[in-house]
Amino acid sequence: MASTNLLVKEGIDAGAAEGLAVLAFQQTAGYGRQGRGWVSPLGGMYLSFLLRPAVRADELPSVSLVVGLAVREAVEGWLTSDQLRRAVGWKPCCGADRQPPAPADLLPEVSVKWPNDIMLGEGKVAGVSLELHRGAICVGVGANVLRNMTAAEVQGKYAPAFLSDALAGRCDPLLTRDAQTLSADQRCAIEGLAQVVLACLEPRYRAWRQRGFAACAAEYRSRQFLADRWVRMVNLDGGVIAEGVVEGVDERGSLLVRTAEGLRAVSSGEAHVQRTRRRP
Repeated sequence: MASTNLLVKEGIDAGAAEGLAVLAFQQTAGYGRQGRGWVSPLGGMYLSFLLRPAVRADELPSVSLVVGLAVREAVEGWLTSDQLRRAVGWKPCCGADRQPPAPADLLPEVSVKWPNDIMLGEGKVAGVSLELHRGAICVGVGANVLRNMTAAEVQGKYAPAFLSDALAGRCDPLLTRDAQTLSADQRCAIEGLAQVVLACLEPRYRAWRQRGFAACAAEYRSRQFLADRWVRMVNLDGGVIAEGVVEGVDERGSLLVRTAEGLRAVSSGEAHVQRTRRRP
């Protein structure tokens, strides 16, 4: 499949109802936020779906943060699922060449990085894209489920993280570069994660339509990767618009950055995070 986003946009063109969803295990022309290429090797979850919310235009960008919360919850729960364990070949009776999965309390933290990434520890495990098309929204979600050898070729500020690594406690590829198919257990694990993402989104999306991002703001603050980190925010042309320490998000989903001049609210439509580091 070239791109799940393209199929959803075709559905929008044809007048499809809200809720249309398309899932792929591999893409040849995937793309993410602001049209950036998204490497989509076999073994990932590539999910796109159609939303038609009746809200003000200025509220639309914050739905990507709401989707991010749903993906975060789904990933966190899926790390301890039987489906994922079967997909990575883990068996309760471990031989000398196999390590048991990490206990739930030792697994890496799953958090949301404003505005559209989901982090597993310090690595990026998933991302969300939002595309307005003919009055509707095409939402794209890409998640790294099973490590593929192609992962070594992925470029970005953060190393890719995989659910399979966190469960198995190691970074061995489960799929070779030229792999063409998935096992039944591997397909089940990816399909199951997509179903959980949509189930986690439903109540949050309903609340967002009724009360805006304020309905999810407290949860977002409690799960935020950038909290108390120094960041540099740049606009689409690369110009710096804010540098300082992240204090959270406001009721509209803007990132709150404490700069030398004071507190600055930065919206996702005007900027992205160029650099970040932990405070000393």
